[in-house]
Amino acid sequence: NKEQQYNAEEISDYISGSIYYDILNNFYVPIVSNIYRSCNDDEYKNDRTHIIRVLLHATVLSYFLNIDLETFRDILTAVSFHNYNEINDESLLGMMHRYLGQFNDDVKMAIEFLHRGDDIFSEALDNKSLSKAQRKRNELIYKVLYDSDTLDRVRFGIYALDINNLHIPESKQLILYARTAVESIK
Repeated sequence: NKEQQYNAEEISDYISGSIYYDILNNFYVPIVSNIYRSCNDDEYKNDRTHIIRVLLHATVLSYFLNIDLETFRDILTAVSFHNYNEINDESLLGMMHRYLGQFNDDVKMAIEFLHRGDDIFSEALDNKSLSKAQRKRNELIYKVLYDSDTLDRVRFGIYALDINNLHIPESKQLILYARTAVESIK
């Protein structure tokens, strides 16, 4: 049922013990925590909790969409660094930059175009020589990143989230769950 809303308990029952959840908890959460640990600025501590929530949203969406593990890892990498362009702390930027150099072009592109708009992203894809499968993969990484970040807008209140901005139908089923994540991951 496309209209069903999942709550946090149901989500936990679905993904606990899955490979998706293991990759999230054993690799990505520690990386994000390590990167932001050195920051004394409360703004960046808030970024850390935002990114952890967005990682969780991306994990749930990836699980529901049965995304292959290589693409899933690229999605979580893009999520982990999606606020890179908004950071002004030199030590934090330096640490993030060391990781950024290791990313593939799909991850870099999703990060670069996240807040620039779907049309601009699509135009950038048109300008690359991609097979149909490569283009579909790039679009999937971008859409899961975008929707996961958009779901976390509920941190500003439930009405701050415009469901018409969500790309993936399953994302619309995660609104109540996203609200619970804001309350529990601070």
